[in-house]
Amino acid sequence: TQLFNKQRNLWDQKIGSEIQFLQAKANKESMEKRMAGLQQQWDLTKIKSPINGTVDQVNIKIGETVAPGVPAFRVVNLSSLKVVGEVAESFISKVNKGNDVLIYFPDQEKEIKSKLNYSGQAINALNRTFNVEVRLNPKEGNFNPNMVAVLKIVDYTSPKALTVPVGSIQKSSDGEFVYVATPENGKTLARRKKVSSGMTYNGITEITSGLSEGDKVITFGYQSIIDGDIIRL
Repeated sequence: TQLFNKQRNLWDQKIGSEIQFLQAKANKESMEKRMAGLQQQWDLTKIKSPINGTVDQVNIKIGETVAPGVPAFRVVNLSSLKVVGEVAESFISKVNKGNDVLIYFPDQEKEIKSKLNYSGQAINALNRTFNVEVRLNPKEGNFNPNMVAVLKIVDYTSPKALTVPVGSIQKSSDGEFVYVATPENGKTLARRKKVSSGMTYNGITEITSGLSEGDKVITFGYQSIIDGDIIRL
């Protein structure tokens, strides 16, 4: 740079040749590019974390050779945790981003409500599952990496559904039916009602047709009654 500046001053005073000036300029620019390349190589000697956080574990020692792909440090950022799960491919049309989800942490015996932030569209060819993710809010509890979590994803909703215990639904040659307590002539009789069932979860079955709001379904002792029996509530 000094040689170039001196040569430029001489050239501004019309002293020396233009070739000397251009040669000094070319040498300076060549050295600047070389210096930039060396600086980039020097930067590669530093290990930089792609995320902010705290160094939780150091796997290398001073003077030890480090090869690409070998973990050197473990950096933990508790402000940006997520729960990752794998769901069977049969649910890929029912589980979508934004679905309500309950996250249960067995170690803490704690359950929180959230929503799915990601639902994969590709099926893993090895285990026939797709990935789902839920981001955690640090304000909702003390969470740590690699904790065990159980996801309960809401894949079906019906706000006006009528439900009964799954055991109270009986089957015959003409389909499914339940017994309903019906008042007749001052008495309460057991009447058989043909129904159609829908989704079942946790021992509760949705009735899609056959029942009306207010019907009193008999859920205990229904095995020992027949249509028309007098019952007491």
